[in-house]
Amino acid sequence: MTRWNRRPNRAHRLAPLALALPALVLLVAVLLAGCSSSKSLVPESTITPGPLKSNEPISWTEASSRFGEELTVQGPVSGTGSDGAGGVTLDVGAPAPDPSRFVVVLPKAALKGFPKDPASYYDGQLVSATGLIEDREGTATLTVTSRDQLTTGF
Repeated sequence: MTRWNRRPNRAHRLAPLALALPALVLLVAVLLAGCSSSKSLVPESTITPGPLKSNEPISWTEASSRFGEELTVQGPVSGTGSDGAGGVTLDVGAPAPDPSRFVVVLPKAALKGFPKDPASYYDGQLVSATGLIEDREGTATLTVTSRDQLTTGF
């Protein structure tokens, strides 16, 4: 027999180490990257959140920067109007047509749960309206469908 068949050479003895070395280097690189970065090694969630909710009321002046959130918005009713479909609109903070105002919409279908003349009742009142803040032609708007979403005073 030749020497080759009797005893493995040095390359054969180091083969398992050569296979494990790249994996070890990669593991060390990942661990070092995790230590020097504020990012987590845990993958980000793929769940899409729904509208954000908060228990703290915000001022009507903040509403235009909070589209898509379900919040309570507070402010003085500075004018009233019609939504064009038999409902009532409450202009909060500034009168129409000021685009910086916040508008609370009381749709016709919901009016039976409100005072007989909601426009007169709420005009000049401090109100808190709770619901989803939407962008309607550049104006922050919230539609209430029940009386418990709209209260007076703070």
